Amino acid sequence: MAWPEEQKVAFGIYTLVEEVEYWWENTHLCLDGEGQVVTWETFIMVFLEKWFPKYVRNKKEMKFLELKQGNM
Repeated sequence: MAWPEEQKVAFGIYTLVEEVEYWWENTHLCLDGEGQVVTWETFIMVFLEKWFPKYVRNKKEMKFLELKQGNM
């Protein structure tokens, strides 16, 4: 959606629950401690790195590319 960057991060954080919410609180503290500004790109990068690593994404992509429907 066409939301300002600050709202994207705020909404993304709002939807986190339980373990992921605790992970983000700690990760955000670390990023702040390093002086990093948390943009949407930063949020997505650290989130995917932790919860959906590259090798899993590659595996899912391969599975998707090999999908077949019936005899097709």
